[in-house]
Amino acid sequence: RLSQHMTTLHDLLKRTAALLDHLGVPYAVIGGQCVIAHGRDRYTKDVDAVIAPDPSVADRMAAEASAFGLAPAVADLADFVRRTCIAVLLDAHSDSHVDLALGYTPYEHEAIARAVPIEVDDQTVRYATAEDLVIHKLFAGRPHDIEDVKGVLLRQRGKLDLDYIRHWLPQFAEISDDPDIVQTFEDMVKRHYYPPPETTGEKQWPWEPE
Repeated sequence: RLSQHMTTLHDLLKRTAALLDHLGVPYAVIGGQCVIAHGRDRYTKDVDAVIAPDPSVADRMAAEASAFGLAPAVADLADFVRRTCIAVLLDAHSDSHVDLALGYTPYEHEAIARAVPIEVDDQTVRYATAEDLVIHKLFAGRPHDIEDVKGVLLRQRGKLDLDYIRHWLPQFAEISDDPDIVQTFEDMVKRHYYPPPETTGEKQWPWEPE
């Protein structure tokens, strides 16, 4: 059943990317799908992305979504987007949905511009970089977000632009519920990014056998 769900979600991801490409809307996939791409395999239910703001995007999205097996979650999508800065689409083939957050800040503009194209079967999908995923997850700060950061640090060891993360993270700390996210990041880098696990004997995940 889990395998079937992930196959369905995989298809939803491709259809979401195809819709955004069709509309000419720049985007970057974030959330669980991005974690799977850059960090660890884990269960996720929906597709999340940040998109470039466009005054007409909601109306165009509502008009075109059905051709991609999607439908607006509310009757007046444009009004909902104006009030919440998020477009929510329902999947016609499952109980999953798509959350598309409009990115207005300079950081979000840069994250979208930095998005990396990855081929998913026959569809190119643009994912947030591993660095931007770390920033998003540290700002969210829930227990599973911190585990996601750990997964990225372990998988991307030696490949991350730590200076980029250190440039943006203090600005997020100013508006975060947790002002210590910079220190949290530095502590996690010391523990999971340096040194390699074979020299520490550390298990990557709690459920790994001894």
